[in-house]
Amino acid sequence: MATTLLQLRNRVRDRADLVADNFVLDATLTQWINDSAQELYDLLLQSGQDWFVTSAPITVTSPAVSFPVPAGAMRLHGLDRDIGGGKYESIKRGVFRERFSYTERRYVATRSTVFIFPGTSAPGSYVQWYTPAFTPLVADVDTFDGIDGWEEYIVVDAALKCRVKGEEDTGDLMAAKMQLRARIQTMAATRDASEPSRIVDVHADDEFNTAW
Repeated sequence: MATTLLQLRNRVRDRADLVADNFVLDATLTQWINDSAQELYDLLLQSGQDWFVTSAPITVTSPAVSFPVPAGAMRLHGLDRDIGGGKYESIKRGVFRERFSYTERRYVATRSTVFIFPGTSAPGSYVQWYTPAFTPLVADVDTFDGIDGWEEYIVVDAALKCRVKGEEDTGDLMAAKMQLRARIQTMAATRDASEPSRIVDVHADDEFNTAW
């Protein structure tokens, strides 16, 4: 469920009993909301599910053998090559130290760059699959997708920070945060319970098949 920054601030103030109180400035509350949203974002990533995976096309022309990872990419999950006719092939990931030994097309990724080996096989059109880093909310209309109402975690955590600043009791909010955290961890990890979390190619010779 997409919730705006303004809605989140209002919900936090209501939860922390600060509706008519400027004890916490909007700028401070926005920072706390972003901190809490980042925490929720990381929590969802830890579930092992591809909640925020997106894609970006890239075209490589000769003699280039490398191209940049999409701006703001946090994890690179895979690389597909356009083979025409609306079809794509998945390129296997290689091991950096063995990059010059490959005879079949492989890609090796650093934090900012993707390299194709052997270089003569690089030209072509590709699709990069990646998880973007969390983007902080700035404008009141900026939104965070809480997926299944999980933005309540942001509300509770930010309200907790308000209580701490005011040196007030935080017991109820801390308990609520822990309950939400447990619920999110359980539900987020079972996004597609009918399928295995991963399929292992027992014949693959690829040592480096995980995201960086």
